Amino acid sequence: LTSVQLYYLRDVLGRLDLYPVLSITQLVLTFVLAAFMPRLVRKLGKKRVYIFSSLLTVIGGAVVFFTPASQVWIGFTGLVVSLVGVLAVNIVVWALEADTVEYGEWKTGVRTEGITYALFSFTRKTGQAVGGALAAYALALGGYKSGAVQTPDAVFGIQLAAGALPAVMTILAVIVMAKYTLTDTMHARILTEIQARRTDGEGPSAGDRPSDSDGAAPALSPG
Repeated sequence: LTSVQLYYLRDVLGRLDLYPVLSITQLVLTFVLAAFMPRLVRKLGKKRVYIFSSLLTVIGGAVVFFTPASQVWIGFTGLVVSLVGVLAVNIVVWALEADTVEYGEWKTGVRTEGITYALFSFTRKTGQAVGGALAAYALALGGYKSGAVQTPDAVFGIQLAAGALPAVMTILAVIVMAKYTLTDTMHARILTEIQARRTDGEGPSAGDRPSDSDGAAPALSPG
């Protein structure tokens, strides 16, 4: 999405002057969302915040993809809505990642912040590389030519990269997150048990671990 914003504003909407407006809007939204995210998480939970934020990205992507080039402000609004979802997910995902550290300790008795955060950083960088490549491929398939008036196929390629691809990828992420069992309730129980183990000086106990989901025991035993 960030790779193709400039192309969408310049070559589809014909409003390159809106690019700095979008950049400032993105900066302001980052600070606003960061301030409100703890309250949203307390009220809805991290999983729901992730899913609802992702749906904003899907809605914004659909607007960007289907809006005619002549409807500048509708297309720009779709881009902003999509960005709100992306920014919110980028904020809450760090909290989700931190939960997995406690989950790993509860599951195996070993706390591994280092490798967990390293793998998380690696997958984020990989995702950014793949996302940028997909945007470039979409532009190329549409026949984009730098410095020229774009053909209808090239405009379609840009709209595909700026709207449809982010929406489709986000839908896949929502499908995965819908099956995510490490909820805030489960995480609280995990923290309580970890603290009890530390106090008692005991290792992981398979007999009294909380279940991954209501009524279902974890599929893996502690290592």
